[in-house]
Amino acid sequence: MRSPERVLVGLSYTGLAAAYVAISSPGKFTKVIAQSGSFWWNDCWLAQWVRTTERQPLIAFYLDVGSRETDENIQHRPDVLQGVSQIYGVKCFRDALAEQGHRVKYVEFDGGHDFAAWGATLPHALRWALASVSANRD
Repeated sequence: MRSPERVLVGLSYTGLAAAYVAISSPGKFTKVIAQSGSFWWNDCWLAQWVRTTERQPLIAFYLDVGSRETDENIQHRPDVLQGVSQIYGVKCFRDALAEQGHRVKYVEFDGGHDFAAWGATLPHALRWALASVSANRD
């Protein structure tokens, strides 16, 4: 019998956190759903880290981002500047993961950085993450 999927899910900053936790905890998680993950944080630091870190067990990632998440140079707090768009950050992270051999499903939806958009895409992401679980029940 196949072991169950261990999935982390997050959106925006928590999408960044979910990806970081999964990558930095080798073998503990099998899949990550990051909806509009804030991979732009700290000059796309996580993508750089993935590229330079020793290869880890492979994880499958579902990354989505809205086609309207194009704002750049946003001052979120005095010490947090988002220099690049959400789309750019997610694509940068996607490319770094693919270079390291991780499976990546990238989805660009028609929408922005908001709960309505994430609520609409979450069912698709969950079906992706749990597809093997439902197949094992039959």
